Amino acid sequence: MQDKHVLHISWFTESMSAGRPVPLQIRHYIQNPAVGQRSCSHPSAEPESAVSPYACQRPTTLNNRSKIFTDALEVLAENLEFCGNSGPSLAFRRAASVLKSLPDAPRRLEETQHLPCLGEHSRAIIEEISEYGSCSRVEEILNDERYRTMKLFSSVFGVGPKTAENWFCRGLRTFEQVLNDPSIRLNRMQTAGFLFYEDISKPVSRTEAIALKIIVEEAVISVIPSASVSITGGFRRGKEFGHDVDFIIKTPEAGQEDSILPAVIERFKRQRSAGLTPAAACPPQQTRAMRARESRTPGKHAPQTGTRRGLNRGTLQTMAETAKK
Repeated sequence: MQDKHVLHISWFTESMSAGRPVPLQIRHYIQNPAVGQRSCSHPSAEPESAVSPYACQRPTTLNNRSKIFTDALEVLAENLEFCGNSGPSLAFRRAASVLKSLPDAPRRLEETQHLPCLGEHSRAIIEEISEYGSCSRVEEILNDERYRTMKLFSSVFGVGPKTAENWFCRGLRTFEQVLNDPSIRLNRMQTAGFLFYEDISKPVSRTEAIALKIIVEEAVISVIPSASVSITGGFRRGKEFGHDVDFIIKTPEAGQEDSILPAVIERFKRQRSAGLTPAAACPPQQTRAMRARESRTPGKHAPQTGTRRGLNRGTLQTMAETAKK
């Protein structure tokens, strides 16, 4: 069997330009991080090779030991995203991703010197937190009314930074103000986002993920009996809770994937129209776990203001009736 290698994106772009796969050159190869780690034991090895600059080659740990740093960097990234500065925002997110992959948090600034994706600004944040326990800029952002409002509004499914900015500039600060403003017309996704806000905000348990897999698998097999469904993402890595469930649907023949998703979605729509639920497909203990979800409190990352208790019930009822039409 031939060796498999991870290639740089430049090989793909050059092949697309040439209209055919171009011959591989040394510059097209991305070094295996395991090889890089072994080479670091040699005195002459470059320390940069210990951590790959490519996220796909870095391990994703379940226990983030650099949380005090990554939380701060992600706040800065999110605030920049709200301001439309996607470039600097991406730089902070990349730095946070690198720190999350480390087996231990850096104890001295010198330990970050050879880490990839950590620029001058990210290292300055790490240095300040290491010295004082927090970052003054991050504290300012967390207490900023605009940031808090933008974060609240963008937590609704279907609401992006531009819409959140528009609502903020209108002087709106809460969900209830948004729903009671007659000039605002919510699209279908935003309507669903408000209707099911509490449920979407709750973390999904591993038991619920397995139950959902059974439901999806039953629908997929009804369309293509030889297809398979696998859970991926955080639950595959061993997480007990997550904010969504990722699936990989595999079909035995190429081209079948084009029709399988529309058919599965149509099946779920027919079940909903007929008032049926797929709960019978789940084992009793998993069905109970999904029903118990309704009584759970929102996840710790869910905004504490603007939940359904603070919304106008009449407005929600009107939204629900409109969504059914």
